[in-house]
Amino acid sequence: VQDGWATLKELRDDERVGHIPVIMLTGVNDYELGMNYDAELAGKKANVRPPEAFLDKPLDMQAFWAAVVEIQAR
Repeated sequence: VQDGWATLKELRDDERVGHIPVIMLTGVNDYELGMNYDAELAGKKANVRPPEAFLDKPLDMQAFWAAVVEIQAR
């Protein structure tokens, strides 16, 4: 069993799929408690390019589709 960062690293390192944008989900964010997970910092620590979007669980479908549209516009 591996965490999401190890999985992302495998995807990024695979030339067959490494170019595909990735949206990651986390259950770590909890704004009521003042915690905010930093995907860029976590990606640097895991030595991997961060995901194109990083969303909180439970998944908000409007936020998901907004991230998809934003990624497509790049």
